[in-house]
Amino acid sequence: MSLLNCFRLVSFFLFVHFFTDGLSQEKINPIELTYKQIDTLKLSLKIYYPASYQKGQSLPTIVFYFGGGWNGGSITQFEPHALHYANKGLISVLIDYRVKTKHQTSPFESLKDAKSAIRYLRKNAQNLGINPDRIVGSGGSAGGHL
Repeated sequence: MSLLNCFRLVSFFLFVHFFTDGLSQEKINPIELTYKQIDTLKLSLKIYYPASYQKGQSLPTIVFYFGGGWNGGSITQFEPHALHYANKGLISVLIDYRVKTKHQTSPFESLKDAKSAIRYLRKNAQNLGINPDRIVGSGGSAGGHL
C-alpha cells in the first residue's frame, strides 16, 4: 500500500471518528477466538461484526491493541471504539498480547504476538469476512507502537 493510500485510509477513519455522532453505545456480541498458543497460554482476539454483516462479505477491518507501556493493560480498553466502528460498517478486532506484569515478557514478545494476530486474520480472512488488503492497525501507548 502506498503512502498516499495509507494517508487516505487514516484520514477516512479520523473523519468517521470525529465528525459522526460519537461513540455508539449499541452492544454487539463479539466472537472470541484463540489466535496463538504458547505452552498453556492462549492469546485471543474479539471480533465485532456490523449488524448488517452477511456471510460471504469481505469488509474492511480495524484492529485495536490496548495500551499499558508494555507492562499491563486490558483487551477491553478499546471496546467502545470497536463498537463504534462496527456500527459504521467495519469489522473491529480487539487483540490480546503478552505484557510484563502478567506474563514476565518484554516488548519483543508483544511485537511477536501483534504480528501473529495479523497473520491469523490474513490467513483466515475469507472465513472471517475480512478484506486482507484493507486492515487498519491502531492502539494506544504500547499498542500504538504495535
